[in-house]
Amino acid sequence: MLKRFLLLALGSLLCLGSVWATPISPEVSLRIAQQFFRGSSLRSSEPSLTLSYIHRPQNTQAKQTHLRASEVIAPTYYYIYNRGENDGFVIVAGDDRLEQILAYSYEGHFSVESAPREALYWLKGIDKEIETFYRTDMFYSTSPKSTRELPQKQVAPLLEKEQIRWDQGYPFNSECPVDPFTSRKCVTGCVATALAQVLRFHKWPDVGTGSHSYIDSMYTPHITRSVTFNTHYDWANMPGTYDPNTIENKEMVAKAYGLLMRDAGHAVDMTYSSRGSGALDTYIVRALRDFFKYSGETHLLYRGQVNQEKWEGTIRTELDNERPVIFFGQGEGGHCFVCDGYDDKGLFHFNWGWGGKANAYYRLTALQPSSLGTGAGMGFYDYAQSIVVGAAPCRDGECGEKAPLSTPSVSLRAKILPNSGGEKITMAGIYMQSAQTLMHCTLRFAIYDGKETRVKEGQPDVGNLSVYIPYISRDTFEVKDLADGTYTLKLEYALEGKDYKPLHFLYDEPSIAFITIADHKVSKIEYDVPIDWLSVDPKTVKADKLYSYEKSEVSFTVHNSSKREMYLPAQLFCVDGQTFNREEGTPDYRYSAGVQMITVPAEGDAEITFSGFRPILPKDSKANLYLRIPRLNPDEPGTDFGFYNKRMARSAARRIAKDCIVKLPGSYTDATLVCELVTEGPIQIVCTDNNVRPCKFEIRNEGSLYDPTGSKAAIRALLTTGYNDQEGNVEVLAVSTNALSGKIGKGEKKYFVPMFSLGREFSFLAGKDGLLRILTVVSDQFGLSDFGQKIFGTIKVPVHFILKNSNEGGIEVIPQEIMLYPNPATTETTLRTILPMEQISIEAMDGKHIASYKVDGVQSFQIPTNQLMAGEYIVRCATSNGKTLMTTLLVR
Repeated sequence: MLKRFLLLALGSLLCLGSVWATPISPEVSLRIAQQFFRGSSLRSSEPSLTLSYIHRPQNTQAKQTHLRASEVIAPTYYYIYNRGENDGFVIVAGDDRLEQILAYSYEGHFSVESAPREALYWLKGIDKEIETFYRTDMFYSTSPKSTRELPQKQVAPLLEKEQIRWDQGYPFNSECPVDPFTSRKCVTGCVATALAQVLRFHKWPDVGTGSHSYIDSMYTPHITRSVTFNTHYDWANMPGTYDPNTIENKEMVAKAYGLLMRDAGHAVDMTYSSRGSGALDTYIVRALRDFFKYSGETHLLYRGQVNQEKWEGTIRTELDNERPVIFFGQGEGGHCFVCDGYDDKGLFHFNWGWGGKANAYYRLTALQPSSLGTGAGMGFYDYAQSIVVGAAPCRDGECGEKAPLSTPSVSLRAKILPNSGGEKITMAGIYMQSAQTLMHCTLRFAIYDGKETRVKEGQPDVGNLSVYIPYISRDTFEVKDLADGTYTLKLEYALEGKDYKPLHFLYDEPSIAFITIADHKVSKIEYDVPIDWLSVDPKTVKADKLYSYEKSEVSFTVHNSSKREMYLPAQLFCVDGQTFNREEGTPDYRYSAGVQMITVPAEGDAEITFSGFRPILPKDSKANLYLRIPRLNPDEPGTDFGFYNKRMARSAARRIAKDCIVKLPGSYTDATLVCELVTEGPIQIVCTDNNVRPCKFEIRNEGSLYDPTGSKAAIRALLTTGYNDQEGNVEVLAVSTNALSGKIGKGEKKYFVPMFSLGREFSFLAGKDGLLRILTVVSDQFGLSDFGQKIFGTIKVPVHFILKNSNEGGIEVIPQEIMLYPNPATTETTLRTILPMEQISIEAMDGKHIASYKVDGVQSFQIPTNQLMAGEYIVRCATSNGKTLMTTLLVR
């Protein structure tokens, strides 16, 4: 659900220290790959190595033919070598300042075209880390590298002991339900596959325990699924690798696989589909402890609750104890897989749950260990990372007392009650639990003195907390009877029969307040984390590389005044100082220089660099630079809990530099196409028309010659549903039947009026919103593909689809049972229905529950979309007559 945005950086290839850095050529990379396999093999003869893939950013492979060998091109990020037909692969870095080996496997074959999406997400994450590498000045210093030692110990891949390489299709889904829409078997889901592989590794339980029912909300009407965990699992007939050519008892094996996968899926409340099945991380702990007889100490650990060192150390400890680690991460969607080993080079082995595809050793970060603090983690784990810890089989029947699944997280605020003369303080805390479907607990506010003696406690609030739903508690204390001094204010919770414990912090949210009493009045309120913890020293801003319509770079130093490591998104804007010159504000999105995740050490500094962006400003302009982070509200607690969407949307950007001169580059390295919408007013498209010309664009070239000759590339328009996220995933409805082809010289402008041929089959779009997009595409026998030529300016235009009434020639909008407007939405959208609504639920496209609202008979309700991540969601509405309506919501 959470996204990350980082920009391309070209960077210098020269290190100004005692060691000269060099790009690694294909010849050198081959020697590195050969040396790697020689050093790890006892074979007398080695299969030959084949260079299968060279990765450079932004399709620069295609541009290389237009450059002389002496010219500077985008650097090679990495090389992928395959050994023999199926004898392993190695990914070699393209720069000698990076770790030489980014990933490897002693068996299998790595193909970018057929790799599972999780592996491709990891490669994108490596891209981001390498981009950061090229952007960051710290790599040009003469300071010696950190001497932090890599672990001497290593753990061979645990699942590979029996070559456990399972998948989500047949035969593993042999006992999964049938999709009522497609009449095909549903896939098992990545959560069930990861869980089942770990169960198979331990060959436990012998038989499950208990029973379970839940409602699968993937379909309308919803389906109740039930299972009794009385299956004696036939581990002997669950081979690690399924090979239909060698397995004799195929039906028996399929049955054994299927029953385990069915139980694993039902145990985690799987929402089933033949296209993709999904479940929450919360339920896998319940499944292990309640149904599969694993230790009561099994629990989830969230990345947001520990620093990088603790996170990595916990993973190693689990593997040292032969417990494969179930991983959860959020990127374009939710993903679950298994980490089952690590080596002495700092790499971890991952099993993706795709039949062995791309199972290999991967680096958690492409940088040296010393730079973990500047931005850590695999690229698709940016926010909501979690792992299962302590999952040990209870073979002796003693699973021990169940530890709390996880402590609820809190965002806390306190302030002096108005008109109380400082003698009363009011508190508010928003909290959320991610441990179980429903948590029964009691909550209270309490004040402790300097000796941790409780001096005041509030009225207990009995709560039934649904998973991932925020709740709020408020209370007021008189403080005139307290002696002068500093006190600690907490929001505490207690499970039935247990003592009170403080709620946990998450990321940068305050969880404890410190109040100072003087003369029996509150004189000061502080928190365990400052409300405004980040600052930028203007003297550290370097903006001498701002170029008109050309790749530019800005760097600056941020300071963290808190005692927590901070890991959050930051967005830079480069705007025209004449049109936007205030201290704070939110500039137009077109002037964004990108969003990237930053990590700032506790009470420390971090150098941040934005690179590769192109200011849409003419030469000699005076640019102002603004930085936006998701800032805390000083008065009210937050509900983002590490996702940052709502806070980022409402946070103003602060000016960090002004009157920075935008220069003309010595030469333009690329064509720079700028698109502007000429048509005024809202754009409506008759979705049944065979000849639609909705609007007109001006396209001009500010850079070097744009010449697509010979590439079959042209500028076209696309109609899509949904808002394009940073990975480019949208559903294309139609492609313009015409195109703007040919050369565009420097300074030349052309006009483009896209035309679409729709028809009656598109009538379902009536009353809905979409986007018209301008881009360069290649059309060949394989269909359409992105040419890679970036276009700036207005390249995404909101459109609204309507119907033409053939009798009257006017416009008729089809009445809808359920409607959302606006859609796409940014901060909020209004849901309207013909029938009164009772409850509204929002789900991710993989079926994961996001939010619910009880609305009690209204026909119109405002949904706060600024609390949702950018992307597509399913909105379900239960009406007063028992009917369930469904539509999709697109959030920008």
